[in-house]
Amino acid sequence: EAAARIRSERMDRLQNGQPSTPPDWYSASESDIASEVLSQQQQIPQVQQPSPAESAAEQSRFASQLSGNWNEQILANEDKLSPLGKVMERLAILEEEK
Repeated sequence: EAAARIRSERMDRLQNGQPSTPPDWYSASESDIASEVLSQQQQIPQVQQPSPAESAAEQSRFASQLSGNWNEQILANEDKLSPLGKVMERLAILEEEK
């Protein structure tokens, strides 16, 4: 009964050229929901692939993180990273106070 109603509403909209309304997620058929989801996905802009320079930088950073001296590099730059550490400590305090 509900499927027939939805189908007739769809046919009316198609014949009258009215914009479609989003499906009722509880009573809509799987195909109606799939059509709606696919149409929404097509409206989302596609993510651009990173440029070769960005990709190379990401690969280099990843490789350096896997190397054995990553921790030594962090400790060597501790003075540059200490403000970030203070911010992280304060965020942790705020989380605990919640």
